[in-house]
This record gives sequence, C-alpha cells and structure tokens, in this order.
Amino acid sequence: MQDKNATGEVNVGYEIKESVVFTNNRGFALAYNPSEELFVTWQFTENEKGKRDYYWGNYVGTEIKARRDYTERISEYQKRHSVTERPRRFVDQLAEAEKQVERGNALATDKKQCKHEL
Repeated sequence: MQDKNATGEVNVGYEIKESVVFTNNRGFALAYNPSEELFVTWQFTENEKGKRDYYWGNYVGTEIKARRDYTERISEYQKRHSVTERPRRFVDQLAEAEKQVERGNALATDKKQCKHEL
C-alpha cells in the first residue's frame, strides 16, 4: 500500500497510510493493520496540538474497497459541511520526508544486498 500524507502514526495497531484534514479540524484517515490484513477508514477530530481522536470506523478486507470508502466519505463530508482541505502542517510534511528518506535508504541497502548475492 502506498503511503500518502503518512506520518508514521499508528492507532490501535493500524498504520495511518493516508489522511485529509478540513478547515474545521475534522478529517478522514485510511489505515491498514498488517497483522490482521484489514483496512479501515476513520473519521477524526484534530485538536490544536495535532492530536487526533479517531471514531466511526468502516472496516473492510481489501485496499480497493477501503480507498473507495475513503474517497466517498471525504466527498460526502465536503459537500454536506462546505469545508475545504486544510494545508498540511509543516511537522507532518517533515515526518513524511523523513519516512521517504528511510524508505530510500532501505531500498538502496536491499539493492546492494541483491547485487552482492548475484
């Protein structure tokens, strides 16, 4: 599963893979639990310090269903509440960049290991 806006946050065993926050500090998250091989989309409220309270989860068995639900929930909420997506906080952007560097370093190490094994 590709990470988009991922911060490395984990909630009750689910890795937050993608999220969107609206101007009213509410939003939605798409998460995956690798040990249970289960996906969830949650609604959440984010406080002024960036802490999220997750609720109203929809649990599904496939990424396709989870992404469809995530997209539909976002669209429906935006229409119903006339809100727009809030720009991402700098700290979240920094965390994502650090994660990308870590993945890049791990990939480079894996490639070196593969070449060495040949």
